[in-house]
Amino acid sequence: EGDMSRSRLGQAAAEPQDEACIRRLGAGHVALAKGEKWQGNEGQGLIHRSPQPPAGERRLLLTLDWLA
Repeated sequence: EGDMSRSRLGQAAAEPQDEACIRRLGAGHVALAKGEKWQGNEGQGLIHRSPQPPAGERRLLLTLDWLA
């Protein structure tokens, strides 16, 4: 939290460049990504970015949203 200003989401120039601030998942890994609606996590939802996959490759992202 604090590595990217939420008011600048969507602006490429605002993306963190410091590798120490960027977390990566490998193929087949599973992560719990808490969003804005998670109790106690208001205003701190995960900011997710995916690089373009190499030509000829595809990506699968499965999300399950909590219905409150």
